[in-house]
Amino acid sequence: MKKYILVLISCICIALVAFSFTTITSQKIAYFDAEKVYAGFELKKELERQLQSNQMSHQKLLDSFKVSLSKMKNEIESDKLYNGAKTLNYNNQVKRYLEIKESVSQLNNTEIKKYDEQILTQLQQYIKDYSISHNYDFVFAKKEDEIGFFLADNNISLDLIN
Repeated sequence: MKKYILVLISCICIALVAFSFTTITSQKIAYFDAEKVYAGFELKKELERQLQSNQMSHQKLLDSFKVSLSKMKNEIESDKLYNGAKTLNYNNQVKRYLEIKESVSQLNNTEIKKYDEQILTQLQQYIKDYSISHNYDFVFAKKEDEIGFFLADNNISLDLIN
């Protein structure tokens, strides 16, 4: 009787190992170079061009303001007589310039964050859709020495509960 139980347990173990092996080997796994995909992602290129265009127009505004300040400063310095009103106006304009410069810097940083979030969201969705359409169970992202992964949409939580 013990022999039969031992044989039965051995058969069950062999069946479990065979089942586990076929389950593991049937999973489809892939990886991608995150930096290469990010650099080649079309939305990233488009938003990068838009950001550069916005930053250049902001910089042109600041540059023209700075030229105006330079002219004001030269006028004040070339005047032989002290003109308090011109100096006060110049100082107010310098203060205004610095405030605008800070606002532009904050606007640029906000745009960069917004664009980065858009790119990341779209890229993650693209990877998820691609992995599902190509039946990948796991997709790994390689970036320098780091590795991250995405799971395909194979949530078995309900199967485990039932």
